[in-house]
Amino acid sequence: MRTRMGAKMANKRLMCDLRSVGLFCSSYHKKIPTALRRHSRALCEQEEVMSIHQFDIFADYFQLYLMDDGADDDTSEIWTDKALDLKLAVAKNTVAVGTYRNVDVNFELEVLESEPQVDLNEWDHASLGFVSFPSGRCAVYGCTDYLPDAKRIGLPKGNYALLSLAKGLDSITVEWEPADDLYKVILWPSDSNDWKSLKRYEIT
Repeated sequence: MRTRMGAKMANKRLMCDLRSVGLFCSSYHKKIPTALRRHSRALCEQEEVMSIHQFDIFADYFQLYLMDDGADDDTSEIWTDKALDLKLAVAKNTVAVGTYRNVDVNFELEVLESEPQVDLNEWDHASLGFVSFPSGRCAVYGCTDYLPDAKRIGLPKGNYALLSLAKGLDSITVEWEPADDLYKVILWPSDSNDWKSLKRYEIT
């Protein structure tokens, strides 16, 4: 019961925080000068494509972002009812992943050459989405992170389908205590615009 109540409380806070912070995140990152963005890109090491990248991200306001390095998306209204249900918000060049804790969380990003075969029985929550990376560089960061310092990965330019996954959610008691939750996004080249739930985590 403690686990379910903790997850339920975290989910309610997630829905409230995601909506209230959308405008803040959008305004915060748009204040970063274009020249500074370009400078930060030049300092980043080129990552190997078609690989797995692991992160420990501060998921402030229950969210983390993947954004094309040249994006200027307005994320102020990105968390619609559908996005909240999927725990996945999409814009043209930006994706926001909803988490169940607003502390440091483990996150994996995998870039593949083709659509993967994933056993959803191994995951608690799964949503399908899409994004475009026209610059060939993807910034990975938490909502309140300083964008020029965000980790970048290199990947082929173009459109991608994505699978957003979460597991270990039953290990959450209260959002600030240690847990075994893991969040993962898999990207592969595709022109698909599918944005839907594949598996929904039910809190009882």
